[in-house]
Amino acid sequence: MHTDNAANLHIDPHHVWAGSAPDDPVSNPGNHAGWVQGGAAVAFGPLGALAGPALTTIEDNDHGPSPQYPGFGANWYVTDTSGHSAYWDRGSESILNQARVVTGKYGRVGLNHGHQPPDITP
Repeated sequence: MHTDNAANLHIDPHHVWAGSAPDDPVSNPGNHAGWVQGGAAVAFGPLGALAGPALTTIEDNDHGPSPQYPGFGANWYVTDTSGHSAYWDRGSESILNQARVVTGKYGRVGLNHGHQPPDITP
């Protein structure tokens, strides 16, 4: 993103979205080597609430913090795919969440963290 915070993009940060599979080597350089973990996080997915370590930061020296990092200030939507090439798999939560963002059905987007803006379409 070449910025440290969604607010630097000069749009409402609630309209900045990121999706990242845990094992995506592009959005998670070093395959988790950069994640600093601490505390606990709760994510809601198709199986309900899932607790795990809180993801607090990831650094990629070429691009700065990854946008799914909570401190970046973007919405990090739920992905249920693996690697870097499956985000558009038919029927996946990953593609459904992307479609919900594009069509303005923000309240239906599953989030790992963030705050959806109000829906712009019914």
